Amino acid sequence: MSEYVTPFYPLNEFEYIANILKFIFWYDPKKNRFHDPNAREVASLNKAFLFMVLHGFGKRMVMTKTTFMQQWHSFHAASPFHYVDIFEFNGRFRLNPNDEWFVKALDALAADSEGIREFLQKCRSAVEKLRERLHKKATESMTLPNFPDGCPCSPLSPIELPDEVRKLVQSKDFEYDPNKNKQYFSRLYEEVYGEA
Repeated sequence: MSEYVTPFYPLNEFEYIANILKFIFWYDPKKNRFHDPNAREVASLNKAFLFMVLHGFGKRMVMTKTTFMQQWHSFHAASPFHYVDIFEFNGRFRLNPNDEWFVKALDALAADSEGIREFLQKCRSAVEKLRERLHKKATESMTLPNFPDGCPCSPLSPIELPDEVRKLVQSKDFEYDPNKNKQYFSRLYEEVYGEA
């Protein structure tokens, strides 16, 4: 996935997918949108794409909608695990067999049964929240993990984003339209951030 983003967008595929969930979990139309209170509003992959194209997390990216969706379909099943690992556990569960400390890290994780249990409970919460936030039609085609009844949900930490981000999603133009070109995105970005 990394080949589809610019060198100025230093996210690997795990962080990128986790950030898609971060937007979906954070986006609450009742709190974030004011221009049309009667509009049918839900978090969506279209909005997540637009949010990330428009520098929502402070890093601009170059990716077509088609590539974005291909990457989402490739990684969405693991997205709750990446989200929880990155935003709840500071990457503690990200192991690389090529690292010299791999065996020690694996041993430390294996010895922490309580930590593994908490990780899985938070992952279940992330799966449930994803199902709750996206429209039912969007989740029907997803292959999301199923957890046993003995693995209850554990609350996720609240998501805090800078105030200027709210300005972005409150814009009346914050709607994805595949017919709008790069000039449209550049203009909206400039309006929000005061720079091209």
